[in-house]
Amino acid sequence: MSALHVTLDLVRHHLRRPLGWLLVVLLLLSWPALRTFLPLGLVTADLHHWTGAYEVAFLGGALVIVLGMAPLDGFSWLLRPAGPSGRIALQGAALTLTAALAGALALVPAHLFHEWQLVSFRAGESLGALVLGWLHVAALALCALQLPLEPRVRAILVLALVTVVPGLLTGETGAGRAALSWLDAGETLRGSFEFPLASAHWIGAGLPIFGWVACALALAAPGPPRDPTHEIRDPR
Repeated sequence: MSALHVTLDLVRHHLRRPLGWLLVVLLLLSWPALRTFLPLGLVTADLHHWTGAYEVAFLGGALVIVLGMAPLDGFSWLLRPAGPSGRIALQGAALTLTAALAGALALVPAHLFHEWQLVSFRAGESLGALVLGWLHVAALALCALQLPLEPRVRAILVLALVTVVPGLLTGETGAGRAALSWLDAGETLRGSFEFPLASAHWIGAGLPIFGWVACALALAAPGPPRDPTHEIRDPR
């Protein structure tokens, strides 16, 4: 099974549920909403509708990754022939691709009707930082998928690590800065809005991703085959 097949299975899973369609509608409406409410001062003052579209895309992609963990774990037995490393690679690719599809729902309207007026905003660099953020969230999800927890607990854990915990940490100490670098998946994206990112910054932002993937590989010990958690339909 290829990463494309796994991605299509995830997309079909999301589109079979009302929550998936609700997320699609919200992401498509995010750009008109930003253009409408930001000039009225109904959101935070430090958010611009040019960069806001990228932040919405990041959050939408991160939510799709979290929502995709349970179904991905449900048919992980189909990926067992690929081995632990192959399975993790397919799962990571599928989670990142579905996040990119969700993010495109917010970014495509923004780029079709954009008026980039922020001198410091570089769409190309922010797009790379956005993909890096999705990879970071996907790596966290891969590590959580190897833990013997209930699917709902895994999803809440990853969502809390990505959103709540970074907000509670401060970068005033060395330990706080280290924790933020491992958990704050959106830090590079926010930084790309303000200043050009040096190559060392990209390397430093990529190291936690490799660390979480290595942790997932270490936890992905081969075990006894599991029965599928859902009914398999005859393709005929």
